[in-house]
Amino acid sequence: MYAKIEDGLIRKYPYTLTDLKKANPSTSFPKDPLNNNALRDFFDIVKVEEKSKPEYNSATHKCSEENPIFQSGIWSQVWETRPKTSKEKKSDDIIQWSAVRNERNQ
Repeated sequence: MYAKIEDGLIRKYPYTLTDLKKANPSTSFPKDPLNNNALRDFFDIVKVEEKSKPEYNSATHKCSEENPIFQSGIWSQVWETRPKTSKEKKSDDIIQWSAVRNERNQ
């Protein structure tokens, strides 16, 4: 995974090959340009170290990906786990029961 950095801050994450080509339409790129360190440096693109999603109870908590952080010279993926709101729990219940009804009615 990659991120576009400007002035030490993340401007776009995740950053894809499509993003690179859209931002530079008149530039010809080699095959697999995001794996080229010099090219990434030139276009201010950094590699983001992927981290596993933490374990959590999906019935009571929600886990979402946040912007990567820069620590010890490495950009790393960040996950945030927080308790679900009552509205989110109710929405999950509605979806779950709808799936049960659809299964039953087939």
